[in-house]
Amino acid sequence: MNTVDELVYYCKEYNPVGTLMFTGEWGCGKTYLIEQELKKKLKDSHIIVRISLFGVNNIDGLKMTVKKQWLSQCNTFLNKIQGKEKKAKGIVSGFASGLSLAVPQLKSAKDTILSINLLDYIDIKPCVDDKRVVLVFDDLERSGLNTIDLLGCINEYCENYHFNVIIVANEKRITVEESDKSINYAEIKEKIIERTVYHKPKFEDIIDSILDENKFGNEDYKKFLITNKVLILEVFEIERITIKKDDGEEEEVEFNNYNIRSLKCALQDFYRVYKKLVSYKVLDMEKYFYSFIIYMMMYKAGVTEEGEYGFLFSDTKIKKMFPRFSTSFLLNNIRKWIEYGEWNEELLNEELKIIVKQTHFTESKDILKCHRFIELEEDIIRTGFSGLLKDCYAGNMNLNEYVFFIQNSSLISRYNIELPERINWNKVIDGINICFEKYIKENESENYVLLKITRDSRKNYEGDALKAHDLIADFRKKNVVICENNKKCYIEEIQSKKMDIFKKYQNSIFRAFDGDMAEATLSGFERATQSEKVYLPGDFEGMWEKIVYREEIDFEITKNGFLSLLDGLKKLKSQYEEKGKNISAVHTETFINVINNLINNVEKIENEKRAIK
Repeated sequence: MNTVDELVYYCKEYNPVGTLMFTGEWGCGKTYLIEQELKKKLKDSHIIVRISLFGVNNIDGLKMTVKKQWLSQCNTFLNKIQGKEKKAKGIVSGFASGLSLAVPQLKSAKDTILSINLLDYIDIKPCVDDKRVVLVFDDLERSGLNTIDLLGCINEYCENYHFNVIIVANEKRITVEESDKSINYAEIKEKIIERTVYHKPKFEDIIDSILDENKFGNEDYKKFLITNKVLILEVFEIERITIKKDDGEEEEVEFNNYNIRSLKCALQDFYRVYKKLVSYKVLDMEKYFYSFIIYMMMYKAGVTEEGEYGFLFSDTKIKKMFPRFSTSFLLNNIRKWIEYGEWNEELLNEELKIIVKQTHFTESKDILKCHRFIELEEDIIRTGFSGLLKDCYAGNMNLNEYVFFIQNSSLISRYNIELPERINWNKVIDGINICFEKYIKENESENYVLLKITRDSRKNYEGDALKAHDLIADFRKKNVVICENNKKCYIEEIQSKKMDIFKKYQNSIFRAFDGDMAEATLSGFERATQSEKVYLPGDFEGMWEKIVYREEIDFEITKNGFLSLLDGLKKLKSQYEEKGKNISAVHTETFINVINNLINNVEKIENEKRAIK
């Protein structure tokens, strides 16, 4: 006899001796079975009244809720009276006359009935006409009431009112307060529970029902889900997993991943990913779908965890449970969305562009640039590693690929991976510096998730590997590409006689005020009109007095740049004085004073930072 038939059999018992406990894991479809399958089977003979216990915190309130639900399901007439003033006054006299014998105040019912709570005068019954009423109390473990008191209250409906009563709960989560230890849960259960039915859902039927009843965005996606139903079913095939205990020993334990709600969320959420994959014509869509569904379900089950190696250990654990799971088909930005709720459209687009590009990789060296070595066959590593090093030394990789290479260097040591040649870290650093030059020259921005070595995992890397990583981290931290581009624009605009650039760039990022900028500024000031010379020193000061306080500023280069500009201004002032251009000489003197103030500020900030160190 299956689960539904067991429930039907109990519901057809006349004057049952106790309630029925219907138990199973959270989200496994218990409520769905009651509302859909049980109601359908009993629609001609029974009325199912479901009462949610979620958050219920007093017995009187619960009893009122039971009456309301009973009225809602069983008596349309009384349901209309309750809470609907205009309709109630017109149809209330017949009902009120029956109550007036017991309550004299109701003799003028049509004027007064709405001032009392009718539920106080209603007795619910286990039969309505020729139909039996079944009370279903759902979410027992989520109630705010004392468990023993709650079970006692529920038992009244079965023992005193002769209802068929079903209690729906995850029995593993039921707790009993310390004050109730005089009678434990097992004892009270033995007194009021007639029998217990454990729900282990038929997942194929449930998934068919989910796919049939939901639209999921559009028909193409729904067809995709139906085509890949077998992948969804795999999520529920694992029944036991191996965990590591506090003492380091491993233990095999039961793993019930039966949460249908989580599955529905995963199927709904993947539609957003699906649209992006379709728009970029990404291949192997079903592999991205499988890895997403598995990861989402494991996240919901509390299996995923970020540690000193990122998600490496939890990914390995998931891989053992689901061998077809692969992080190669789990986008970094999608993982971030699952874990932290951060959907970054721009970064996701950049990541998808890289993936589309990588799908065309056929050479082993290119495959090594974007995959963890422990996920690849050793033949690919052996055949492609020399080519990878050649590109690495020549600067023919992007910065994320360099960081990925450094991360793989740690895995090489941990997994004793045999390589055809050793890594020359000095050449790696040379390649990184060449890469920097390309980034600056091409003004290349990194619009994707930036890989890095976490602070906790640094101990797992060699000193030379960390040196290479920190070089990249410093380049990124100082925003060198942006700084160099701003410097280039500054010089070009001041050479084009655009004297309003100082206000434009006062909130921009610069690495330093260097000799090239000093030369361009001096030349621009010399070519400026008198009216421009009036405002230029003040605008220059307004820009640089803010910038020199920023963390990325190189104080030594900046100070030398100001000194170079100061020297040029002094020479220019002398030339103006020799030629009798006194107004220009005064404007130049003003600029000289500004530069002296800026130099003093730089020296002051330098001294303060030294004192802190």
